[in-house]
Parts: sequence; C-alpha cells; structure tokens
Amino acid sequence: MDTRTATAELGWTANPPSGWEEVSGYDENLNTIRTYQVCNVFEPNQNNWLLTTFINRRGAHRIYTEMRFTVRDCSSLPNVPGSCKETFNLYYYETDSVIATKKSAFWTEAPYLKVDTIAADESFSQVDFGGRLMKVNTEVRSFGPLTRNGFYLAFQDYGACMSLLSVRVFFKKCPSVVQNFAIFPETMTGAESTSLVTARGTCIPNAEEVDVPIKLYCNGDGEWMVPIGRCTCKAGYEPENNVACKGSPGMKIYIDPFTYEDPNEAVREFAKEIDVSFVKIEEVIGAGEFGEVYKGRLKLPGKREIYVAIKTLKAGYSEKQRRDFLSEASIMGQFDHPNIIRLEGVVTKSRPVMIITEFMENGALDSFLRQNDGQFTVIQLVGMLRGIAAGMKYLAEMNYVHRDLAARNILVNSNLVCKVSDFGLSRYLQDDTSDPTYTSSLVCTSLIPEQYTCEPLVEASSLKMTEV
Repeated sequence: MDTRTATAELGWTANPPSGWEEVSGYDENLNTIRTYQVCNVFEPNQNNWLLTTFINRRGAHRIYTEMRFTVRDCSSLPNVPGSCKETFNLYYYETDSVIATKKSAFWTEAPYLKVDTIAADESFSQVDFGGRLMKVNTEVRSFGPLTRNGFYLAFQDYGACMSLLSVRVFFKKCPSVVQNFAIFPETMTGAESTSLVTARGTCIPNAEEVDVPIKLYCNGDGEWMVPIGRCTCKAGYEPENNVACKGSPGMKIYIDPFTYEDPNEAVREFAKEIDVSFVKIEEVIGAGEFGEVYKGRLKLPGKREIYVAIKTLKAGYSEKQRRDFLSEASIMGQFDHPNIIRLEGVVTKSRPVMIITEFMENGALDSFLRQNDGQFTVIQLVGMLRGIAAGMKYLAEMNYVHRDLAARNILVNSNLVCKVSDFGLSRYLQDDTSDPTYTSSLVCTSLIPEQYTCEPLVEASSLKMTEV
C-alpha cells in the first residue's frame, strides 16, 4: 500500500467523526495528495482513531510502515492548553479477513498491538505555514512476526495538530540470484530484523554439486550473505560470467609439459607470471624436494589480499632442476576444479623462483586426521571423500594420471574441503609401467569410508583410501 499514488478517496474509517478528516492537499513538491488531518488542540481529552482498510500481508513475516507527516509546534499556538501534543501512536491488528467497516469498527486500544509512539523531529509554526515552508517528517517502523492473512493499521491522536501526508506499507525480500553456479529463489526476510532465512540452491543447467548443502542466507535487510557450498560446470562445459555453463567447443584434455621442445614455453602458456613485489613471504611451513615452503600473502592489483602457499627453488639449482620444479606449475595451471589445488602463478624473473598456490589452512589430510582423531562424524568424513573423488574424477576426464594419490597429498582448507595436490611425481615414472598402481586413469567406485576404492580403468589392481 502506498497512499502517495492514490487519486481517489482512501476510504479509511475515523472515530469520532470530529477527529481525523480526509482532505486533498499538497506535498512539499506541490503534488496533489490525499491526506488525513486532525487539529483539536483546544479541546482536552482527545482520543481520535484512524483505521486503514484491510491490508494483505502477501506472505511477509515482518512489515515496514513509512509515515510522512507534519506537526504544528504547540508553543506556536496561542492560549493552547497543556494537553497539546506533538506525537501520535501507531498500532496494528492481525486478522484473517475483513472484520472492520465504517459501520462496524472497533475503537478501544485493547484489540490492537502498539508499534510505537511516533514523535516529530521537526514541527512548524504559523510563520512557517504562512510562507508555505513545510517541515515534513519521515519515520519508518516495523512489526512482526505476522501469521494471519493480513492486518489493519490504526493511528491514534490524543491532542496534536498534524497532517498524515502519506503512508507506505512494504516488506523486504532477497531477490532471486545465481551464485556459485546455483540458483537461489526469491526469499522473504524473517520475522525479526536480525533473522537469517536459509534459502536452498539448485545447480544451474549443466552444473553439478561439489559441496553440499548448497545454501544462502537472507538477512533482515533483504540482502544475501556469503553462500555455503557450490556447484561447478560439468565436464565438457565451461563457466560463462559465473552464471552459466556453456558447452565447450571441444573437450579440454591435459597436455604433458615435457612434450614441449622448450618446457619454459609450457610454463608461459599455463602459469601466470606474478611480479615479486605483490608477494609477501611470512613464515616457513614445510620443506619440499626443491626448497622450503612458506606461508605468505598475495596482493594483486584490483584484488583483495589473500593468504597463499609459496614453494621456493633453493639456490644453486641446475637448469634441469629448475625445469622439473616449474613443471608442476605447468601441470596445475591446466586444472580448474574446486577439489584441485589452485595455482595462483609463478615468479620466474627474480630469485628465488616460486610456485604460488592457494593456502590450505588445515594442511595435509593425513596429519589433520591424526591430530583430530575421533572428532569428525561419518557425514563429514564422507564429505571429504566425496571431494577427493570429485577431484580425481575431474583429473581422469582430463586424461591426467596423478600416480601418487595418498592422504599426505590431499590438502584441507578451513571449511573441510579436500583438494588434490602434489603433481610432481609423474615426471619420474613416465617410463616405468611395472607398478600397476601408477598406470592409466582411476575411477572411484564407492563413497563409503570402509569401502572407498579407486580402480584403474586398465589394470585390475586398486588403490584403497584406507587412511581415512
């Protein structure tokens, strides 16, 4: 409801008849409006009620009422008694149907619930009014929770000289939105201004669940919070503007960087060069085959600063060691999946040479599980295995063989999302097919922790995830 757009009589009910009066007036922009006025300040014991027509709540749990009004300054009225007021009361009454008409309205305060006493921030005097200077007040109040089909609003005057210029009744909602490749429906805000309402998401066409449940919270202001869970484009589809999954012109497959005549060309093609000035090294968190591993920060122009893991190449390296070190970046840079460790870029134009990846707060899965033994539910463990399976399925679809899937090579972030890492082993086993564990692609056949098995598509032997 918005009386600012009304051109005909509002048809509200006033009691007593000598109280509120509906008149045509003008707003501060001299637009014609329908208003209600009352000014019985020279008569004591005023109790004037104004009742709206029935308002359907339309599924809202909390209602907002915006009131625009003017109030006469009591001190500017000569010989006015002490009963003059500069405030009025706002009430509401819930009901499932129309129960009040001009002939059968109820006027005592008992049926209503009081929302608030509304006071003017500014009042006007006779001098202001004579110069057509209107001092309009705007106040917004909310009330709830509402459960009936609709409600009435009631305004009680008890001795003011005022005009109710307009009343607008509205509710807040979060609009339908696509985030993390999931569609979230239009969602009404909760019954309280601090309420968070959960909206369940569904994957957009050609996308599939990665982390579940997929949900988004709608706050009391009608704004979406940070999403939980996500979908990702299915194999053969690529993201478009983060809201759609379009069919790829051709299936993307892994390219072995060692097939390049110049392996440095593979680094340039698949890994982004990062200026060393954007990188801050903070502390040692481990040691790799080629050098130490650090925790640090990365601040790219126009982007927020993030924590990263930084692998470094120790001094005195040979050209072969440099090539082998950077080959892992050439491999990682070809992958884009929420369960595969993400490459941020490389530093090759200064020393030390670095590979920079996303930072995983909980480290390697094997040590993380040992340190927190017995603290996870079966659902949480299955969720971890599901993430690993999703990552390995993606690698198989890319025609990439990891060759060293183990809990020590799975990293865990703060949300317990598991990501496959360590893509350096394959270069040492390219000519060695004697161990069937390291041949062909792998397919995962079970998500039950006790039965979780990844079987090669060619060889009969299997790799069991008994560590989890």
